[in-house]
Amino acid sequence: HLEEIVKSRTDDLAQSLVRLQEENSERLKAEQSLIKAKEEAEQANLLKSDFLSRMSHELRTPMNAILGFSQLLEKDNLNEDQKSYIGEVLSAGYHLQELIDEVLDLSRIESGGYSMSITDISLYEVIYECIALVQKQTKEHGITIISHINYKSDIFLTADRMRLKEVLVNLLSNAIKYNKESGEISISCKKLDEGNVRISVEDTGAGISEEDQKNIFEPFNRLGAEYSDIEGTGIGLTISKQLMELMNGEIGLKSAVGKGSTFWIDCPVSKTKAGAKVTGVRNIDTNALDQEYTLLYIEDNPANLRLIQHIIGRHEELKLYTAINAEEGIVIAGKELPDLIIIDINLPGMDGYQALSILQESDKTRDIPVFALSAAARPRDVERGLTAGFKRYLTKPVDVEEFMDAIRNEFQLKQIF
Repeated sequence: HLEEIVKSRTDDLAQSLVRLQEENSERLKAEQSLIKAKEEAEQANLLKSDFLSRMSHELRTPMNAILGFSQLLEKDNLNEDQKSYIGEVLSAGYHLQELIDEVLDLSRIESGGYSMSITDISLYEVIYECIALVQKQTKEHGITIISHINYKSDIFLTADRMRLKEVLVNLLSNAIKYNKESGEISISCKKLDEGNVRISVEDTGAGISEEDQKNIFEPFNRLGAEYSDIEGTGIGLTISKQLMELMNGEIGLKSAVGKGSTFWIDCPVSKTKAGAKVTGVRNIDTNALDQEYTLLYIEDNPANLRLIQHIIGRHEELKLYTAINAEEGIVIAGKELPDLIIIDINLPGMDGYQALSILQESDKTRDIPVFALSAAARPRDVERGLTAGFKRYLTKPVDVEEFMDAIRNEFQLKQIF
């Protein structure tokens, strides 16, 4: 009887051991499956990010020629019908550009491809820069912007400078587009008890109903504005909301029909620069240049090269050299010593970064300012370019006025300072 009990217990133990081995095997398989799924997801995100990067570049390159040459035509002596046609082309082109940018941004955020660089930044400087970026829109719509943020009482925030500007420019652009004729926009801020600062953008528009406010941050939801002549994609506020969450902030609004809307964002206040001050931002005179300057443009795309030739050709005070690759451009730079060099990033053979490095190492060319002009226009592309040493990072499609202002500012800086 004792032997039977021992045998029974031994069999039970053996069966338990088998079950444990099976469970352990299944657990290992599950762990391996999870690891494989994670690796596949990470790889998929990398592929998606790479695809979005290529798509952004490939879509922006033809848009550069479409919008660039259309802007030049707009400045010619056209009859009223022709001006109307070019206006329609530009309007549709800018709308398509905005849609491309925002769809790619939204996809990039959802795939985890949006990187953040959280630093201490001056609220006054960011607001000043954002107002400057929308000045063209305010003039077109007859809108007045009033800022209640003073450099003497500046506040430093903890945020990603470029992303915060992206959010604020979106709010300002909406306040301009949806405002009444000759309306106003007010920008203000106040500190909150929980260590945040609230930045408010208030307009004098038609306002938003309580029912529509519930759906305001949904993608592609324009709340009926798609049936009006107000341009937009319905993605900007969705992106702004996600960006604020990535920066440990928040976005919201208060609005009443017939009384306008106030969109606000909450950002953490810097703990290390709480009492710091800024000295203000100096305006640069961008009037016509009063002497001849030489430029070198390095670009392999024939349409883009012709576009810049036509833009520069309209200014007698500017002389342009061109090169279709970096190697040829470096030779011309060393021989002609231009006042400014503009380089495309994605060049055959040696790319724009390699060319910049060689120019910086040469005694002849190291002091020549170099601008990047590229269809690689994601925020991290711009950051990488500025970190590498480009004086300015301009993006395609080219805005002719902004392009010329960048050149004027560079040469005016030489004269003033």
